[in-house]
Order: sequence, then C-alpha cells, then structure tokens
Amino acid sequence: MILFNAVLEGTSFLIETLPGQSFEKTLPISVKDIKITAPISDILKFPLGTVFCTDGYDFPEEDHLHIRKENITAMYYVDDVYPLSGPSSTPFVDFLIDYMIDHTEFGVDKAKEMAAKYEPYGYTFDWDAKFAMPVVGEALPAGTNLKRTIAANYPVPTKAECGFHVEPDIWYLLVRNVLRGENTLLMGPTGLTN
Repeated sequence: MILFNAVLEGTSFLIETLPGQSFEKTLPISVKDIKITAPISDILKFPLGTVFCTDGYDFPEEDHLHIRKENITAMYYVDDVYPLSGPSSTPFVDFLIDYMIDHTEFGVDKAKEMAAKYEPYGYTFDWDAKFAMPVVGEALPAGTNLKRTIAANYPVPTKAECGFHVEPDIWYLLVRNVLRGENTLLMGPTGLTN
C-alpha cells in the first residue's frame, strides 16, 4: 500500500507520495526522480492536499509509478477524516495509522488522535498489542514492529531531559540489543566527558 496526495505546482496537478514509506526502500532511484501517473479526474473530486491510500499500483518502468483507478481510498483532508465503513476499509486505516506512528512528522499522539476520528465508523485499534514490550531474549509476536515499540516505551534521550544526546538509530540498536539479551560494545574518543 502507499499513501499519496495531489498538489498544484504552477499550472499542473501533480501526484506526490508521502515521504518515508516502505516501498521507497525497494526503488533503484530516489522517489523524487520517479514519474507518478494516476487517474487525476477521480482524485481531483476531493480537495487538493487530500491524503489517499491505495494498494492498486505498479511500476511499468523502474522510474515510473502508476496508480491504478481501483482501490483508491480518500483517507483525510487536513485533520478531517472521510467516512469509511466495513472490513474493506480496515487495512487502509491500519496502514495510515502505522505510517503516522512511525513517521517523525506525526508520532504516536497524532496517530491516536487520527484513530479516534475513525472510531465512529467502526474502526478500533489495539494500542496495547501494538506497543507490547517483548520479553528479553524471546521472539517477537507476529506483527510486532520492534522499532515502533522501542520508540513508544523508551524514547530517545535528549540533552534537555538528561544532559546527553544519543542519535536515534544508535539508541534503537542499543535498546534492541538489551531486549534481545545481546552484548554491546560502546566506543568513543578517549577521555570524552560530554
């Protein structure tokens, strides 16, 4: 699945994917260098900036992403959600909420706010299961995202809070290794005190 929206650039309507999605990791080139085509007439029935989700897309060429007409679902515009109901909408809402949890622009609190707006349409989210901490040394339950679980339970320390800073990727590896019961060797300049 992918999330995207329509934007106006000059006199042209363009389709842009939301940044930092998992499909980008499989691309041989940057997503900014990819031509994106889609059924603009269907998409522009909604306001510019509406975020859509779809599982109907393919790559006719390695630098061309084509979004097919079927299964395009309008998710939200600004902070207002579109009424979705029925089991067919659940994977799209799950994908959106997971994206918001993992993306630094949104985070857990914003994702929870968005999920609450879908509740009147029958959507529910098991937050405890989503952020359940694994037992040290045991395998993770199916569907668990360890990086997300660590971010929710062990936020990256900041200089303002505790007097030091750790890069988020390094912090994730440290906590992950502790949870797995693995040894970790920390190295740095000799005599470093700050």
